[in-house]
Amino acid sequence: MDKEKKEIWAYLYMKKGTYDNDYYFYEDGTILHHYDQTITKSDLESYVSP
Repeated sequence: MDKEKKEIWAYLYMKKGTYDNDYYFYEDGTILHHYDQTITKSDLESYVSP
């Protein structure tokens, strides 16, 4: 069973009023980028390095 990551900070931003461009920072040092590219390509997620 995986432990749930503890979020320590979130940066929430909307590009052009429609597309999300959010970053979530976790206690273990990982950063999750949650974003939309187009209207049909939304809710994409990837881990990024600082």
